[in-house]
Amino acid sequence: MDNVNKHTRAGDHGKKIQCPLCGVPKSKPMNGKAAKEAWLAGYKVFWKSEIYTVFQDSIGQWLNECTVNGHCVGVGDTEGGYYTHGKRS
Repeated sequence: MDNVNKHTRAGDHGKKIQCPLCGVPKSKPMNGKAAKEAWLAGYKVFWKSEIYTVFQDSIGQWLNECTVNGHCVGVGDTEGGYYTHGKRS
């Protein structure tokens, strides 16, 4: 994998990058619709940082949950800032 710097761009189809701390592949930022698809495919999905996790609840709502205080907000299809970081167990 290539190193990422301030000039690196994802392009139209995204690009895989790797976390320098844990070595787990991360994706470049994506929108909410792509984040939902990634979650359904079995990936851990986050918004902005790893304290905000994305999941689908038991009644089908898509939510961002703050792991610090447990508060949740809905996931919109067009908002950005989502990324994957490994598979869910």
